Amino acid sequence: MAFLFDKISSFITETLIEGKVIKSEERNMYIYCFGTIIEMSANLLATLMFGVLLHKFIETLIFMLVFIPLRSFAGGYHCENAESCFILSILVFLTVMLSYKYMYGVSVYWICAICLADLIAIFILSPVISPNKPLSVKEKNKNRRISIFLAAFYITAIFVMLYCKIPYAFVVFESINASVVSMMAGFLKYKKCQNTAIHCAKTTIHTEFDTKFR
Repeated sequence: MAFLFDKISSFITETLIEGKVIKSEERNMYIYCFGTIIEMSANLLATLMFGVLLHKFIETLIFMLVFIPLRSFAGGYHCENAESCFILSILVFLTVMLSYKYMYGVSVYWICAICLADLIAIFILSPVISPNKPLSVKEKNKNRRISIFLAAFYITAIFVMLYCKIPYAFVVFESINASVVSMMAGFLKYKKCQNTAIHCAKTTIHTEFDTKFR
């Protein structure tokens, strides 16, 4: 899959160079950027397709509106290659879609407790940054503020929907939980890498990009 993404991004880049839209010196940068865009688009398209097949299109949109922004700013676990990333993304989505209905009978007190735990985890840990994608102190502070704001906003939305008896509240609830689990998994992974002085594996496209610029 990563090979296919690379081939497509290379084709697009070469076409733009031949058309003199971009400079040949910028080839590697554009291959990396297009590859990233294609990989993300493939994940989004696959998620929407599964949502349609499961007859949960609205739930899928809610999941994407909650999980993607929160995951982007709070950070989290990164897979070692594009294939693993794709599979894990779909598994996370399916887990949320197949589990949120089981939350209907959960006490509101438990929901409050879990939401509070999620908010505290985000407040303490975010943003969880991969060693291969470092951020400046300013960017970290910005991401942390945004992730806390998003979490607080989504949690508020949960209780508003619960009060109005809107069942989509549980989709939001499970989407936040999925993001926090990813964040904690990433924190443990990168902490282990730092403690053992092991360089964390990079995705195929990141490895190729770094190699070409050395």
